[in-house]
Amino acid sequence: MPIIAYQSFNANARTVVPFNYDSMLNQHFTRNTNDKVTQGKHYSLQLPVTPDNCMSEAVIGPANLVRVKKLPAASSRRIAKEKAQPRAIFGEHVAQIWQNCIRRMGQLKPDILVCGELYAPANLPTRNAAVSPDSQIATRAFKSLNPEKPNSYYRSCNTFTAFSEVGARSQEVASGYGFVVYKLDDLIVAFVHVPNDKCDNEQAMVTFYKGVAQAAKSVFLDVVVGDTNQPSPDFTRRVLNIAFGEKQQYTNAMAADIEARRLTTIDTLVSDGDPRNGGSVSPAVRAGTNSNSQEMYDVAVFRGAAVGVVDAFYISQSATGVTVTDHCGICVNFSKKVYGNATAPRQPLKRTLSQQNGAAKRFKPNNGSCRS
Repeated sequence: MPIIAYQSFNANARTVVPFNYDSMLNQHFTRNTNDKVTQGKHYSLQLPVTPDNCMSEAVIGPANLVRVKKLPAASSRRIAKEKAQPRAIFGEHVAQIWQNCIRRMGQLKPDILVCGELYAPANLPTRNAAVSPDSQIATRAFKSLNPEKPNSYYRSCNTFTAFSEVGARSQEVASGYGFVVYKLDDLIVAFVHVPNDKCDNEQAMVTFYKGVAQAAKSVFLDVVVGDTNQPSPDFTRRVLNIAFGEKQQYTNAMAADIEARRLTTIDTLVSDGDPRNGGSVSPAVRAGTNSNSQEMYDVAVFRGAAVGVVDAFYISQSATGVTVTDHCGICVNFSKKVYGNATAPRQPLKRTLSQQNGAAKRFKPNNGSCRS
């Protein structure tokens, strides 16, 4: 039962190094998202995290209900003063995704979290790392060139960073322009950020996904998750069935949300007419995962002939109370219907952290810990 999470950020087309976190908060669509949620008076259910955004341990304690903040003006330097520094804001969002997955999935950690448009390898200086060094979490950063433009430079928007447990179940098998592929419990999982010049062309996308499978030396892709930039909610599912055959029964993990065009997130309470604002109960409708809540770009599609879904949920762009991207994150617990190599059952995390006086406190763990 691999637990898989993905979050797309909103970077620019500048060179990867140095990675500019400050500019990510100033991106047009991120600011559009922030305008929408602050005008709608959205609240975020903020889970406790450790001061260094440790991802190895479960943080136990009450969540805080906070109003999503209005981002400072793009030209303002108050961004750095609002909450430590921009890098720390993104690190906290990554940690929030991790903790939301742990809580929802019965104290089981994600096997892997991949962040698109984020380049944060562990071997870069701390100022470029999204989260603090962690002896139990492996960090792998990917950057890619457009093969059709061999002289192009590495761009921040064409990057990925993967977070997974050291020595755990995930094995990197391929990467390229717009994708990285991991093997988890015999599942071939493709994390994608589909290039804009291909995303709405059916034949181009059939070729793209066949190329991803070929790069992974696999006949099929068992799971495709990420920012697909698809032109319609069912586009990716349909394309995968064309690419690999209808018998593979590719299915949207969030089918109910997609069909109803009513997306709910685990961590955000939308409150256009919330009683706390003097109105009647009338939640705002989120019909998509993008900045205007209308386009279903971020999806998880699985090969129904071999894979099932235990649970799935979305995470808002403002999980910490600060809007850091224009895309919703996604977390899915998959099950494999046809098993190859047997895998040992997963055990819930030991609860090693607590919340006291509004600050996360770490107890001495039994099996190692994050950097103190």
